[in-house]
Amino acid sequence: RAHQRCFWRRLAMASPARLVPAGGRVCIVGCGTAGVVAAKVCLEEGLLPTIFEKTARVGGVWRLDEAPNRVAYDSLYTNSSGCMMCISDFPLSFELQSAFPRRQDICEYYEAYVKHFSLDKHICFEKEVIAVDRQGTEWVA
Repeated sequence: RAHQRCFWRRLAMASPARLVPAGGRVCIVGCGTAGVVAAKVCLEEGLLPTIFEKTARVGGVWRLDEAPNRVAYDSLYTNSSGCMMCISDFPLSFELQSAFPRRQDICEYYEAYVKHFSLDKHICFEKEVIAVDRQGTEWVA
């Protein structure tokens, strides 16, 4: 598994200084691919992430819902094979790795990822972040 280590983790391990000390809180905006992976890595590094998602479900741009300005549509497929869409430590099923997954497959995959890594307790659904400001030593959303 050493070859599967994320570039950012290697970079963080090589860096002598941390931006956020262990036990520190981290704000993540959005519960798509980057948001769920960032939350998992934060937990592995001893940080306390909170993901703010403006909709009611995980999935990011793949989610089809009533949110305005959604780009997804019901018949949407990925333009990359399932093996390219996999998150390295949580592979898609073999069947989906050898195909071009549907939008709904990706949404279900992200939901399974969140459940597998117990990320759900770190997600605040239906919370839109309009701005983030610094007040003294704190960041406030």
